[in-house]
Amino acid sequence: MRSKLFATLALTCLLCGFNLVPVAADMTAMPGAKCSMPGMTVTVAKLTYLCQSKAGVLTWSTGLPVSKVAITLTDGWVKLATTGMSGAFGIVKNNTKNAVTIVGVASARAAAVQTHEMVMKNGAMVMQMKMDGFTIPAGKTLELKPGGNHLMLMGITKPIKAGDYLYLTLTTSTGGQATVRVIGKVFAGGNETYDTSNTTAMKP
Repeated sequence: MRSKLFATLALTCLLCGFNLVPVAADMTAMPGAKCSMPGMTVTVAKLTYLCQSKAGVLTWSTGLPVSKVAITLTDGWVKLATTGMSGAFGIVKNNTKNAVTIVGVASARAAAVQTHEMVMKNGAMVMQMKMDGFTIPAGKTLELKPGGNHLMLMGITKPIKAGDYLYLTLTTSTGGQATVRVIGKVFAGGNETYDTSNTTAMKP
């Protein structure tokens, strides 16, 4: 199973311009240790670690103590895909009394999930990872939509079909977690260009 996962992720990330170390190395989430892809998360012993880019090197963050946070997702859906990448969308609401920043996302159906934004580069709209995540003010909502902010599933591990339910675990900058559900939906648009220039690849 692990070898199949790495094969899928390796193919996807070669297309995106990433160089990968074996998945097994990612499962040892030690603060400062190298990881292979920004957006990956690992939870061990009630601590969540995020794969982040610092000074052009991908390393695991310090452990964030896991807790529950009142974040909900309504009208959640994900674009159908057999392999590679897919986008997830919906309305995220911060039901707390403080601003929250979603810095990590995880799903059993993808090797990694990244927070993405759309920006104008060289006269064209391209999507790229939003390295600082999504900040939602207290009591406010964030719309995730095609052509705008969204969640990008990288390295799909199992085809996403119409009507499939997928679960996403959102992690905030303080370690708060909320699991939300999206449903597979047919969508013909959203084939934007993916810019990897701000997600420096790590050398094995």
